[in-house]
Amino acid sequence: RIDLVYRNKFGSVILCDFKTQSTKNGKVKDYFTWCAQLAAQHNLDFFSDIKIDGVSNVVISTTEPGLIKKIEWDYDEQSRGFELFLALLDVFRISRKFYHKL
Repeated sequence: RIDLVYRNKFGSVILCDFKTQSTKNGKVKDYFTWCAQLAAQHNLDFFSDIKIDGVSNVVISTTEPGLIKKIEWDYDEQSRGFELFLALLDVFRISRKFYHKL
């Protein structure tokens, strides 16, 4: 499920996914699998009519009221994230026997 697509103040179209987590002392932990998720969503045919300029996560603390952090993933991270998604998809398909036999 896609959480949000918006146009920022510079006119760029951003694909955004919200995450919640417990935090301590204002510290947010990001996970590269978040980037992989966004990279996979970015490559959906759903966006054939829309040029996505960037992807980001917005992390909302569940333990520190009002703490919200934005994590932006650059192009190289998105490329690696999509490669990770494809590799994990292969693992899923093979482990569930959703693959073509030779």
